Amino acid sequence: MKLRLQHLVLGICVGICVLPRASSGGLSLALRTPSPSPTPHGELDIRIGAAYVEGERGLFADDGTQRSYWNAPAFDIAIGVSDNAEVLLGYSWITLTPENEPTRHGTGDLKVTALYNAFDETWLWPECSFVIGVKFPNADDDKQLGTDMTDLWFGGIFAKRFSRVAILLDLQIGILGRRGFEATDQDDVLMCGVGAACSLTDWLTIGCEIRGTTLSRFGNDRATFNAGIAAETRYCTLDVGAGYGLGDASADFSATTGLTFEFPFGRSRRDRL
Repeated sequence: MKLRLQHLVLGICVGICVLPRASSGGLSLALRTPSPSPTPHGELDIRIGAAYVEGERGLFADDGTQRSYWNAPAFDIAIGVSDNAEVLLGYSWITLTPENEPTRHGTGDLKVTALYNAFDETWLWPECSFVIGVKFPNADDDKQLGTDMTDLWFGGIFAKRFSRVAILLDLQIGILGRRGFEATDQDDVLMCGVGAACSLTDWLTIGCEIRGTTLSRFGNDRATFNAGIAAETRYCTLDVGAGYGLGDASADFSATTGLTFEFPFGRSRRDRL
């Protein structure tokens, strides 16, 4: 999965973003499970953050060795390209310490995701969005910062709201490339997450979730329990979260924090849970 697949996915991402309007909204920064509500049209959200992961087994790591790493700084950008679609970009600097090996540094892989909000929420049915994304193999594989392969994911995100509580469901198919192997050796996995977010006040949101990857043929199954809190201030939104691994390949512990700035000033994020 090399250059042609990257061009195809980017073309689909651009195509998704010019489809007709469905609905609008926003995401809860207290959760890693995404919201089906896109960033408002014309708004640019920039999150500058940091994350620490301890005791995680790398993808396709057959020897079972663990590693710890920092993603700092980490940049996430959400662009509201239409009333019902957004494009998300993710990029970070990695400081990696593999088990019994020296620390190494470098850039991570660039991730590009497009989200199209297809169905509004009703009293019976949840809000639904379709998502497709690609991870580019620009991280240094010799330093174990990436797999030197293109990954692809696509699926659906659903949300049902009950007063101040939102229930989120994320179901996606992931296609993970494996370096040095034929295309038939790619790992096709189910990437899923279920979570809940609650607005305690007009400016404070808490959330928890379980996220995981399953149906892997190469030992890439993993799951984590995450909890987080997001506080909106006059100038930005601060989020803090922590996670605990639920499987042997999962990280023993993870922590994340970030600041999100909105440009231009649109609807408040607290109104878009």
